[in-house]
Amino acid sequence: MPGRFEYERAIRRSGLPPLARLLALTIATWADLDTGVIPLEHQPAQSVLLEATGLSKSAFLNHRTTLVKEGWISFESPSPDRARREHAQNVYSIHIPARSPDDPASLKARSPRDPAKKGKTPQKVTEARSPDDPASKGARSPDDLELGRQTTQRLGRQATTRVPTSPSSPATTTPTAQTIVGEWIGRAPKRPPSAVVGQVARIVAELLAEDLDPDDIRRGMARWMQRGLHPSTLPSVVNEVMNAAPPPTARRAHYTDPAERGIF
Repeated sequence: MPGRFEYERAIRRSGLPPLARLLALTIATWADLDTGVIPLEHQPAQSVLLEATGLSKSAFLNHRTTLVKEGWISFESPSPDRARREHAQNVYSIHIPARSPDDPASLKARSPRDPAKKGKTPQKVTEARSPDDPASKGARSPDDLELGRQTTQRLGRQATTRVPTSPSSPATTTPTAQTIVGEWIGRAPKRPPSAVVGQVARIVAELLAEDLDPDDIRRGMARWMQRGLHPSTLPSVVNEVMNAAPPPTARRAHYTDPAERGIF
């Protein structure tokens, strides 16, 4: 079974329809980074996948069938009795088809003396970075990168199953840094790099530790996303939002009776 990053790279290179790729990449967010296995306790319910992808139920079923036929995913459905009594759900697995260029088996089978590659030495391509690129401003520190990976993994453990809430369930607790970061990632067009996620998660945790209102942090992050600023500017934007002066109210002109002005 491929690791999550290998699977995502293979999906991006595939010829799958865009929405089928969206569904496959969404399912992969619950997979282990190294093994690609989705633990039973993290298996996403259909309702969760519908909400995460924005697909209708019919579109979801059609694209899931495409992924199964092409060999990118497989799933086992519980019996109706288990689904009713135990709230059991589908168990998904991710795969790279044998015909795909990224299939691990085909990669191992390639000989280093392959005539197609004979005489060619792999060259490492270094991507040029702008001085304003967040990645060049410390966003790729090892601590932030590791924190981003851990945050991404922990987000997969939050509310991924349909478990009925009993009347005695406790009230919703105060949002955590993981909750707010998860909301931010869900609004982003594409998942941010792990290093950036780690830096944002660290800053959000520090803001919450200062007893800032989570809603102020959310509103600040919304404005920060609109501006496309560096993560280090997030505290300043949050402060700008929560301490912004209210807009001036227009003063209504005092009404004067025309008789008082001698018009009549």
